[in-house]
Amino acid sequence: MNCTIRIVAMLLVMSGLTGLLNRSWAQPCNRCVTVVDSKIGCPINETGNLQWSLTIRNDADFDIVYAFFLQTPSNITVSPNPYVFDPPLRPGEVRKITFTISGNYLGHNELCFDMVFYNASLNRCCRLQHCVPLPRCCFLIRQEQIVCDPATGDFLYTFTIFNQFPAIVQYVVVVSQTPGVTVTPAVTVLNPPIGFLGTATVTVRIRGAVPGQTVRLAIGLLDFLGGFCCSLEHEITMPPCCFEIGDPVVRCTEQGAVYEFTLTNWFPAEICHVVVFPLTEGVAVSPNPIQLVPPLRYGESRRIRLFVSAPGCGGRVCLQLLLLDCQFRMCCSNSTCFEVGAAPVSRLWTTTRDFAEGEQDNVDISNDEIKLPREQTFEYPWVWVTNFGPGTVSKIDARTHKEVARYYGPGGAVSRTTVDRFGNVWVECRGSNAVFQILDERNWTLAYDFNGNGILDTSRDLNNNGCIEPNEMLPWGQDELVVRYYRFDPNTHNFPRALAIDLNGYLWVGFSVSRKIVQVDPNLPVALYKPPSGGFPPFLEELVNTPHPYGFVTAASGFMYGTTLYDRNGTLNGPSLLYEWCPGDPAVPGDAQITQVVEARQNDRIGLAYGTAVDRNCTIWASDFDAGRLIRWIPSQGQAGVAVSAPSTNTRHRGVNIDLQGFVWTSETSGTRMIKWDPSALNPVATYNDTCSRTHSGIGIAFRGQVVNPAYLSPTVTFIDPVNLAQTGCVNCLGIDPYNYNDFTGSLLRFATNEGTWRTVYDGGCNDRIWGRLNWNALTPEGTSITVRVRAGNTLPIQTEWITVGNGEEFCLRGRYLQIEVRLSRTPRVTRDCNYERCGQEGEFITPILYDIRATSLCECPRQFATVRGTVFCDTERDGMPGPNDRPLNGWAIVIEDQQGNQLTRFTDANGEYRYENIPAGEYRLVQMTPPGWLPISPVGGETQIDVRQNSAVRIDFANVLLGDVNGDQCVNDADLLAVLLAFGSAGENLPEDINGDGTVDDSDLLLVLFNFGNGIGC
Repeated sequence: MNCTIRIVAMLLVMSGLTGLLNRSWAQPCNRCVTVVDSKIGCPINETGNLQWSLTIRNDADFDIVYAFFLQTPSNITVSPNPYVFDPPLRPGEVRKITFTISGNYLGHNELCFDMVFYNASLNRCCRLQHCVPLPRCCFLIRQEQIVCDPATGDFLYTFTIFNQFPAIVQYVVVVSQTPGVTVTPAVTVLNPPIGFLGTATVTVRIRGAVPGQTVRLAIGLLDFLGGFCCSLEHEITMPPCCFEIGDPVVRCTEQGAVYEFTLTNWFPAEICHVVVFPLTEGVAVSPNPIQLVPPLRYGESRRIRLFVSAPGCGGRVCLQLLLLDCQFRMCCSNSTCFEVGAAPVSRLWTTTRDFAEGEQDNVDISNDEIKLPREQTFEYPWVWVTNFGPGTVSKIDARTHKEVARYYGPGGAVSRTTVDRFGNVWVECRGSNAVFQILDERNWTLAYDFNGNGILDTSRDLNNNGCIEPNEMLPWGQDELVVRYYRFDPNTHNFPRALAIDLNGYLWVGFSVSRKIVQVDPNLPVALYKPPSGGFPPFLEELVNTPHPYGFVTAASGFMYGTTLYDRNGTLNGPSLLYEWCPGDPAVPGDAQITQVVEARQNDRIGLAYGTAVDRNCTIWASDFDAGRLIRWIPSQGQAGVAVSAPSTNTRHRGVNIDLQGFVWTSETSGTRMIKWDPSALNPVATYNDTCSRTHSGIGIAFRGQVVNPAYLSPTVTFIDPVNLAQTGCVNCLGIDPYNYNDFTGSLLRFATNEGTWRTVYDGGCNDRIWGRLNWNALTPEGTSITVRVRAGNTLPIQTEWITVGNGEEFCLRGRYLQIEVRLSRTPRVTRDCNYERCGQEGEFITPILYDIRATSLCECPRQFATVRGTVFCDTERDGMPGPNDRPLNGWAIVIEDQQGNQLTRFTDANGEYRYENIPAGEYRLVQMTPPGWLPISPVGGETQIDVRQNSAVRIDFANVLLGDVNGDQCVNDADLLAVLLAFGSAGENLPEDINGDGTVDDSDLLLVLFNFGNGIGC
């Protein structure tokens, strides 16, 4: 009796004795375990041991802790014995336990065991008698290798069998079960034969298979007498005949693409050299050839790196790799293909010829430099003509002398204009007591795509006849170049009549009747201030009790100047007044102050100042609406600086301006003469008799220095060469009704800002190219600056937002085309103090100089980007979710704001959808600009915080209800009003007539219906 049996016996005796002592709780050892699964596996090594997997369920009412084998077959040992359940096997629990069976089990068909299960105290037990069949085993494949025979294309399959068949095996039979594939030899004789648990290695030739194909084989064993056999099915996959490429990685670098891969040698020789032959035209690789040190043996792998130069926009690249052994006697080859992106590109502008490719305005391109010219030039192409009666604005191309667009204003009586440093124009409309902004088309972006259709909707000369007709215009509020509409309360700020932009870019508006001047931000959100409704802008500064504003200009000193027809007594008897103020610090309220007021008087000569202009020396010029004299004021000299010309033209003059040569021009209001004045002597030096226009309003300086003079009360605009006094163009279009005075081409602000601009567009050749860096070499003396902006897009014209970049600073823009704008300035970027010393250019001429600029694309963005999109809809069911009865809301503004306060705006399209592409990863605030009469219900309040993760898409839908829409037809009408009246006084929850949700249908709900009456998308 072995030790285990003795221990079991002792435990049984102890259990019995305890039972004798306390028979009141002794329990019989009944069956209480159910076998769920029982299986013995084949031997897997030379020990011959078997693994028995037994799954049982505890059907007893106690925890099982121990299992003992009371009886096993002869010469059979089971371990562990006893088996300890850790943790205990709970009643009803199922668990799998594993035993090792050793000994002589050959000759048995099954093995039977007698087991007892105990609780922890060994005072509860149950018994299990169980037989488990022995498996029918054949063999196990331990090692295998498949080698390609490059001479024949066959595969040699070598495998080692471990015999689990209880017989002496003499023969191994291998046949293919894959059509078209054969195996030789079909029978292999083992000499010597192998016994039970023995091993043997077999090699067969597989013919008809191709690399990568999976072949199914039937492998059988036969004993030496030919009386016993067994078989298994086995699948193998054919390897490459030459090499295998694994874990390929393609990376982009500034030098080109890097192709890395793991090369596994399946050629039955040591490989010392790899030669690469590009199969794709124009592709080059390095290094080539590749020397492998140490040699790459059969079955070994090594990491290979190739630099690949692919032309164009990249795409699929294929390479042929030739593997050579170390003696150059054996070789094999195969191909590999992969995708590469567009190779980075770089463009340098550094010569005069390079710079001449760009669009230039008031810059001198010479000696391989871009700088400001000593003599002013002017390349701005547009002339903005205000048509007083119809309340429209014409855009005339001064290069072709054709009207190319016409825009509706909010009402009649449009007159004064001012053009900002970016070429956008502000227009005064006294008929609506408002001002509005029209963009230079070159500045349009998707932020102004009010209907969300992805294209610019604007007026164009569709028939190319040089004049705009009514069918070529868009209604007020639908032309997407008319982007801002600032309204003013006529009770406090009445009759806007003067406009100008200060050196810091802020807009100043003068109100003639109210005698007030205000400063406003010209870049207020279009989501709040776009036509047709616009909004009331906040005032940054306000000057009161000023002379009646009539016209404004800005000087290089930073001072601003105004004229008025009125004298000190408020009459039109003269002399009229000219005045000066300093805008001051935009961040300090009340910093702007009027600094002086003078009269248009010199001795006994007086003037009625109408139009006004300023030259580069900060001298103020005004036309005389009394006798056609010329009024000059040098502000640094106060009243003593006022001069009124002795010669009188004896006609009323409205317009005045300074040409690029420094001569002053005025024109007769009711005559044909345009007069050129000597600014020093205040004498006329030339007269041009206009044959295009018989009357005149304001005078401007247009493209390349032309003098342009819109007519007065006739539909014509005159262009002349101020040097040769010859007409260069005459525009005569029905519907033009000029009433221009202020700076309607932007030439006067150019004198003040001392700026020049160079723009160029570079074709990167590939869509979605990643632009990431601009580097330049420049000289910026004190008081000068160079500002660089860029934007990119896949089509022209580019319509994405501009971003300002620093020298060498990385950014990330996607697009085939990159547009670069370089702005050179002799004026500080922010002017807080006004100073006469900035006037003129006496002595050394100081200018910033750009020597070169380089644009470089990147392989990948330094920042990761995502998409933010969604739908804005009228939520009929008020459940916050899009439904079949809901309708999209077109033209609603959605604003996204980053943590620095930077904002972008998109407008919903006809489907109510908005979309932001290429949004950098980060946290943002997403806001719906809700029009009056609507209530956002999801997200609550119409705004939410979003976390944008890289390479993701964030969707936020905005659900809105139409206030007063009781019956859900998406229109507030008589039916809704009647419903509220009938339910008036009712109280309760979720009443449809309780519009404000306070639980009672009362006056507030009735007022909401009346306020919103006629509103809605279903009306």
